[in-house]
Amino acid sequence: MDAHTHLTMPFERDYRTGELALLKKPVSERTLDAVEIVGKTLMAGFTTVRDVGGADLIDVGLRNAINAGKIPGPRMLVATNALGSTGGHCDPFAGYAPGSSAANRGSPMA
Repeated sequence: MDAHTHLTMPFERDYRTGELALLKKPVSERTLDAVEIVGKTLMAGFTTVRDVGGADLIDVGLRNAINAGKIPGPRMLVATNALGSTGGHCDPFAGYAPGSSAANRGSPMA
């Protein structure tokens, strides 16, 4: 079991590059990326994960699809919303000023 995951956020060695890449992708593309991540996580031997925060309820959709047998993946315990500091990996605006064009890509209201 992995008790601290963010399966909707692909790993990127350069954190800022990764955050900017996420802001440029629509929810549908981020969901497809997450499907690949949960498959790799299962193949790495993790049969249960606790996902401690994802955007746009992608984590809930993944959990439901896995439970329904639609996609392969580990059993998921999901938190839906993450808690974190401004500019941290749980910041939906990735440290950009709210209202800026970059910040609006991460907003559910965009």
